[in-house]
Amino acid sequence: MDERGQITVEAILIFGMLTLIFVGISFPAMLKTYRAGSDTATVMEMKQNLNRIAGGIEFARRGGPGTVRTVTITTTTDTWAVASYPDSWGSDYGQLNYLIKWNSSSDVPDEVQVNNSDIGLLKIDSFQGISSPSSVQVCPPSPYDKGPGSWEIIITNNATSITPTIQIDCSEINQSRIKVVLQ
Repeated sequence: MDERGQITVEAILIFGMLTLIFVGISFPAMLKTYRAGSDTATVMEMKQNLNRIAGGIEFARRGGPGTVRTVTITTTTDTWAVASYPDSWGSDYGQLNYLIKWNSSSDVPDEVQVNNSDIGLLKIDSFQGISSPSSVQVCPPSPYDKGPGSWEIIITNNATSITPTIQIDCSEINQSRIKVVLQ
């Protein structure tokens, strides 16, 4: 009778040890998979939002002065921004950037450019016939913390020259609107 009890206790201990080893190996792998899936979803969201805005800019540019295009972007991240920077390479193309704050700069996926901080960005710099602004324009302004939700991007072509400049207006950010003006 004592031997059967000892065998049962030993079997339970062995089963428990194997379970701990299995959980110790599986759990970190599950977390890594979850983070990779979450990062992929965030990058896809960034690309989709950037492409929507870029499509609206292209539509307004081709439509000529007076053309207005409204696009809606949706974000699930807390910290994001739309930006346009002066062109430092002397290109004839305007550029638009979509920024998201990551947990750390080491977490940013390869598809997303990152500077020395934890802000990752996707960039479109192929707006032929549109030039970049002379100063940095970011909306919402730092710390980019307007949170998740849907935002209207109102793109207006007020161009008075052949090569309009991208201007970002944040005056209606509290009404969930960002204005992009070609002028």
